[in-house]
Amino acid sequence: MAFKRSRHNPRNVVTPHASVKIGGAVGANSTIEEDLCLLMDFERWVKRFIMCDLHDYPKTADVLKDIEKRLKEGRCQGHGADYIPWIQVHEIPSWGQSSRIFGLTTRRIHHLFSRLERAYFYIRDWPPNAAYIRDPVRNVTDIREQYALLPLEVTWEIARKLGVKHPMYRGKPVVMTTDIVYDTGKGIKRQEHARSIKYANELLKERVQEKIEIERLYWNEYRHVDDCLVVTEEDIPFTVVDNIVKVHKCVDIAARSHLSREHIEGITDELARQVLAGGASVAACAAACDKTFGVPPGSALLVARHLIVTRQWEIDMTVPYEPRRTVSLLAINLRTARQLMREVR
Repeated sequence: MAFKRSRHNPRNVVTPHASVKIGGAVGANSTIEEDLCLLMDFERWVKRFIMCDLHDYPKTADVLKDIEKRLKEGRCQGHGADYIPWIQVHEIPSWGQSSRIFGLTTRRIHHLFSRLERAYFYIRDWPPNAAYIRDPVRNVTDIREQYALLPLEVTWEIARKLGVKHPMYRGKPVVMTTDIVYDTGKGIKRQEHARSIKYANELLKERVQEKIEIERLYWNEYRHVDDCLVVTEEDIPFTVVDNIVKVHKCVDIAARSHLSREHIEGITDELARQVLAGGASVAACAAACDKTFGVPPGSALLVARHLIVTRQWEIDMTVPYEPRRTVSLLAINLRTARQLMREVR
């Protein structure tokens, strides 16, 4: 009995009709045995493709030269402010999803390629974050994004052992990267934590699962890092992220205002006094401070954001921060005028 594809059977599920056509190669009069032989030949070809050696590809030499060039540029080396990601925002298209964000932990610009990466980065960069996320880790000391999984031969060999195809682009092997790697502790106590940032619906795709498994085995077996996890939007508290975004750019108050040391110190004390008294919104208290100190409108509100992002004001980040509402200060850790001046300058 022959079999054929119908509009109700687009994937060639076996049904008692005419012959299956695979890629147009099987004739209308072919038998089941011929079709099975063709499928077996195709599977053998795929297996040879997966199992071949990395250096069997003629374009591998170009890839290795590019890797050497990037390493000479200092990519994925060092820590903190000295780290340079393997891929930067300007190097690949991202359809408006990419971001360049100044890191509070590292004091450098971070390159992030999706809104989900950006959200996770804000949480990891906001200490302490243990109360805000399902992945509670304290004392984050470094954050490195777009971290290359090198040497290339290692991920290639892992893919070959798994029997899956290594990521390729236009016939060239691709250097795999981990979205975010962060450290806890310093010196001999330093530990690495690898995070793959994916939307939950992506995890349903078999190819995505294959690449995640390559990444996991790289960290577990080659780098001996056990903490390699996948993070989805279900793990991220977006109210906290929104609050961080509102105040994050005010970390460097000198770049956003022309306030003197005396103005910052005076507004800080007066704002704290009025907010603690209760009954008035942050915006109302800030407007009163603007008039008291004769500064441009919005200056005191800028100071309020600066106090939050520098953790001099502790507020409940799980509640939406709205300047037009009253805010409850959980703690006040006001710094001395000398410390404030270091930030201003």
